[in-house]
Amino acid sequence: MPDLRCDWSDLLTAECAHCRKLDLDTSPATGVARWFLASYAGRCAHCGKSFEVGDRIGRTFDDQYVCSTCDLT
Repeated sequence: MPDLRCDWSDLLTAECAHCRKLDLDTSPATGVARWFLASYAGRCAHCGKSFEVGDRIGRTFDDQYVCSTCDLT
């Protein structure tokens, strides 16, 4: 008998959270996705403070840039 696949996820039904009726948090991610040093000067999307090249900034999950003092995690 071939392995059955979920019509929604195309995963094997034994591996699919949808088919296994698991309660998953599907809300959008919030906070900072990653931190890095700024290559360009800019302005924090959260507080409006300016940042300069070389300052530590973060990119949020919704593609905004925030300064290091606005740690949204």
